[in-house]
Amino acid sequence: MGTLVSGLTPVDMISCPHPGLPHLLDLGSPDPEVRLKGAHHLLRQLAKPGQLKQFCAHRVNPLLYQRLIGFRREELGNIPHFQELRQSYIRALRYYTHQKREIRRLLEVLAQAEVEVILLKGADVRHRLYEDPAVRLMDDVDILVAPEKVPQVRAALTRHAYFLRPMDLDLQPRFQERFGWVISFDSPSRGLLVDVHWEIREAGTLYRLPYGPLRQRAQFLSLAGQPALVLAPEHLLMHLCLHAFDEWDTGTMLKVVDLDLTLRLLPINWNLFLEEASTFGLLGPLSLVLGAMEHLRPGSVPEEVLGHMAAYRPGLAESFVLRRGKMALGVASLLAVWRYLPLKAWPSYIKGKVWPSSAYLKANSRDFANRRAYLRHLWRRSKART
Repeated sequence: MGTLVSGLTPVDMISCPHPGLPHLLDLGSPDPEVRLKGAHHLLRQLAKPGQLKQFCAHRVNPLLYQRLIGFRREELGNIPHFQELRQSYIRALRYYTHQKREIRRLLEVLAQAEVEVILLKGADVRHRLYEDPAVRLMDDVDILVAPEKVPQVRAALTRHAYFLRPMDLDLQPRFQERFGWVISFDSPSRGLLVDVHWEIREAGTLYRLPYGPLRQRAQFLSLAGQPALVLAPEHLLMHLCLHAFDEWDTGTMLKVVDLDLTLRLLPINWNLFLEEASTFGLLGPLSLVLGAMEHLRPGSVPEEVLGHMAAYRPGLAESFVLRRGKMALGVASLLAVWRYLPLKAWPSYIKGKVWPSSAYLKANSRDFANRRAYLRHLWRRSKART
């Protein structure tokens, strides 16, 4: 794979999260020989001290179990840590059953409030892409709603004993309404975190997917026997790429598996993908992530698509963000303010960010003992990589 935007290459830009990742992806190959070769590599990896814990940290143990038991015993021999892998799958199946009930209840509550919901990320792909949805672990459910419906969502969830997370209270009066894009609730059982989005934003909010175009092309599917609204394949791929760009170094292998399955199984209209990626200003991060996927899985992205994206030339500030070095998140946030926020709104936004209300600080006293601690937290975040 050659040079991408800003002279970066996928190898320079994004390192492999785990040496076993390419072999885990091989287990999903349509070629039986590739699958078997990948399985043998993974067995050797699993046999090494500490590797089971590493795979667990990447949240792929149930997936490993499900894919490895698809081989005959004479093909693989003994599977290291077989009982531990089996127990991880049983726990995942129980957790999935619980989450399915919780999500169904959530959708019923919002349907009664006449709020249309688009399922995002794990709640969608575990059913659309995985043979066994239980192996696609997730800790929360992400949903997308129309911006004007957010007050109805707040009211409906509060009425049904969902708890708004203290970190998502308004920094200043009406701050979330004017500048936010997501709020998080704990379910009544405290067994599921619900992230309610009215726009998708990643990398310090610099890269965005607005609600209107996403809803316009959203699709109704039957997921686990329930009708659900999900993103069009092109928008799903954009969202997964942005999320991977934001968290590749700190995220899990499961995110890469999602991308691999999306590229292999969904009918991507690449012309439409490129057109809308350009319209949304996403060519930079998408080029890097899809270049990394092509490096991991040759042939997964059409050559002409990668060539088109490689021709993109970002400005100096965005180039800094794409290189994902120290302070990149702070630069991305400042660039987002410059790109999206009217000048007259800057004072209100900056005041809310650097000087939140006493009520907000009090509600989050476990995280910020005082205003100085909050400012230190803000400074540490600005210094982070994307």
